[in-house]
Amino acid sequence: MRAKDAGNRIPAVEKTVRILHYLAKEGRGTPTKAIAAEVEVSASTCYRILKTLEVAGWIAQDEWGGFHIGKGLLPVVEPLADLREVIRRSRPVLEAGARRWGVTVKLCFRQGSEQITVAVGTPSNPVGILAPEGVPYPVVEAASGAALLAGLTESELEDLIHRTPEEHWRRHRPEELRDRVDQCQKRGWCENIGKHPQGIDAIACPVRIGDHRLALCMIGLRGDFREEVLSDLREGLLEMARELEE
Repeated sequence: MRAKDAGNRIPAVEKTVRILHYLAKEGRGTPTKAIAAEVEVSASTCYRILKTLEVAGWIAQDEWGGFHIGKGLLPVVEPLADLREVIRRSRPVLEAGARRWGVTVKLCFRQGSEQITVAVGTPSNPVGILAPEGVPYPVVEAASGAALLAGLTESELEDLIHRTPEEHWRRHRPEELRDRVDQCQKRGWCENIGKHPQGIDAIACPVRIGDHRLALCMIGLRGDFREEVLSDLREGLLEMARELEE
């Protein structure tokens, strides 16, 4: 969450979200004291939140007093069940692509003004780019963001640019985003090469799997995207996209 939104957030809800994230990650019954310490809330506040969630059925308590995610959450996450299946089926394709091409391969989806990596294939070489899953960042950034925005009309894209916080454009230029989106719309892929201050390059393309519009992206260091291999990487990217869409 961005700092500029702080005045619009409810601390108790933020604590509840942190607790749910922690319990989902743990995957087993965890006592109140351990949960409170991990999410940095008082034991009394943590207990009240846990009991509220238990009444809703979102969490449950085991016979030893530990709390875990409950079946009452199933109706809430049901709309995402097909996306989870897409992610499961995509992983072998991403992993095979990463091994073949020696770069990180990731799949992202758009959620409002953010993009989130949902699956990653990591190359076997010791030096590579990490792309953590589940971490949101602005959809107006990077080649993957442009691939996610390739389905927008010109007016929709301009509206998104206008709504993006001004401080973002101090580090990035709207023209670069427009150029990358235009590349995706005309060529089917886009690239962000030679521009990242830390020497990270990427190419990406839109991919549609069922009802989901996602972005498939290759990420590596500057030497990974040399001119003599770039065309092969592009074809490899599009080949993976076709396999995912089958």
